[in-house]
Amino acid sequence: MDEKAALKGFLDAQRAAVLAILDGLDDDAMTTAVLPSKWTPLGMVEHLGYAERHWFQEVVTGAAEPLAWPRDDHAALTSGSSCT
Repeated sequence: MDEKAALKGFLDAQRAAVLAILDGLDDDAMTTAVLPSKWTPLGMVEHLGYAERHWFQEVVTGAAEPLAWPRDDHAALTSGSSCT
């Protein structure tokens, strides 16, 4: 197996694990903090999306402009986002 295929397999497994954790959660559960950090499930998904975009679009390919991410403000992870 080449490196590209191995990486894709790893990413697919990680994405499937996140989806399995979120499976069956309603909108309230997706936006309710369950950790002492006050991160919500939806906030964690948002964070994972930013991280994946950063590594693959910015670092690996250099093809994307960096997105603004307030480094000291973690409010986005406690979710002002909604599922709808």
